[in-house]
Amino acid sequence: MKKSLEVPPLTVAQAPFLEELEKAEKIEKKIRLCLDFMKKLLSEGEIPQFRTFWETRSLCLQLFKEKLPPRIRTVYWAEFVALSEEIRKIKEILDEQSSFAAEQIELAVEALKKDVSQIEALMIAMDPIKVPKEAHVLKANQSVYIDSQKELDLLGTLSGRLNSLRKELIHTPMRIRHKNSLFGELTKLGDAIFPRRKAVIASLSECFTTDIEAFQPDMNRTYESKEEIKALQSFAKVITVNTQTFSTVREKLSSFWDQLKEKEKERHEQKAKQREEYRESFEKIMPQIELLKGQCSQEAVTWEKAQTREREILEEMRQLNLGRNEVKILKRGLNEALEPLEKKRSEQLAREKERKKLQKQQREKAQTAMIERLAQFLDRAESLTLDALVEKWEILVKEEKTLNPAGLEGERIRGLLDAVYDHVQDKQWHALREDSSEEGIQQLHALLDNRHKARRKLKEILETHRKIVGGSGLSLEQSLLYQEMIGEEKLRLDAIETMIEELEEKLFDVEE
Repeated sequence: MKKSLEVPPLTVAQAPFLEELEKAEKIEKKIRLCLDFMKKLLSEGEIPQFRTFWETRSLCLQLFKEKLPPRIRTVYWAEFVALSEEIRKIKEILDEQSSFAAEQIELAVEALKKDVSQIEALMIAMDPIKVPKEAHVLKANQSVYIDSQKELDLLGTLSGRLNSLRKELIHTPMRIRHKNSLFGELTKLGDAIFPRRKAVIASLSECFTTDIEAFQPDMNRTYESKEEIKALQSFAKVITVNTQTFSTVREKLSSFWDQLKEKEKERHEQKAKQREEYRESFEKIMPQIELLKGQCSQEAVTWEKAQTREREILEEMRQLNLGRNEVKILKRGLNEALEPLEKKRSEQLAREKERKKLQKQQREKAQTAMIERLAQFLDRAESLTLDALVEKWEILVKEEKTLNPAGLEGERIRGLLDAVYDHVQDKQWHALREDSSEEGIQQLHALLDNRHKARRKLKEILETHRKIVGGSGLSLEQSLLYQEMIGEEKLRLDAIETMIEELEEKLFDVEE
């Protein structure tokens, strides 16, 4: 009577195989199916299905007890032994790998325990965060933010290592008792890290909330207040605070921002009203200047009377509400009005100084020619490339040193040279505008330092020129030239300050 096979409980992997085995009638066919299934289990995946393999092997061993042709038994048995030997070798290799992985995890756990035990010492070597200088409200607690964030950064790193070890331990095969022991160690470390991190976050959040509650923007200095709000918003993204604190701070700062925008709107409306007052005052003074201009062109008044009338008009201008542009236009109109008499007076002085003028003629001609060339070059400087502009500027600087101009023309030449150099700096700024590399940032810092120096130099020159104009030793022509230079210098100063603001904003964005 034929013995029935002891078939193990079905698994997902064995189900199709056992169905096919059940259909086979011959013993050699059944053994062949078992051997092929054992090969398949060895070839699938990095880690074989040991349990399924041993169950299949046990089934196959039962089949070998049945009657088989000697030749077939010998071939199949050799293959059976080879597969059994291969699974044992794989088991040994995997056991060695598992042991090695367990040792590495143990070392990592010990290293983590050591770091957790010396958190304060590790914090000393960490780089501190930068509290933005624009955020004045944070200055009092600056050390709290620096120390707390250093601790949170370190605790965050430690918690990340702990979570990684826990995931690795889950997927590493080893004895259950050993694995549970390591999980216990990790749990203790977690108890030392996570509650402390939660407490520091709560403390830092409370400190930040208190500082923001104490912050009140200055509505009379909207630009500075907006810069401080932007600094606080950026800082809130840098430090680690809880969600409630972040949301509360964001809403409060947004509210302040809206208030500042409303204040700016009111200020714009006031400026519009002020401009209307400027226009009315301008229309009151301009007809008087036109009348004086007609009298001077017809020589109906003497130079002394014209100057007296000029002073009267200037005094009346001081009593009225006028803007800077309106004052500039009116003063230019006064200068133009007195120009015919000034020209005649200048001609008289020129005849008296003919001899000296002839001696200086060559030098003045060279200076004038250089001024013209500089003025012409400035007109087309915008269209030149940076390299061409730098090359031409260096040539002009050498020419200025050779000529060594003096007097008002010398100042004019040096002012125009500085204006050319402003174009060079502007080209460099445009070239670096989109560059956020480390070298580009260094160049931006150098450019910013250069522009600060240029601003200080220009302010000193402007103050000197104002003192000269305010003195009594200038002719009308010289006064006009100085006034023109002062106007140009003011425009240059505005351009330099604008570039400085743009550079500082760019550096703030890339270093954030």
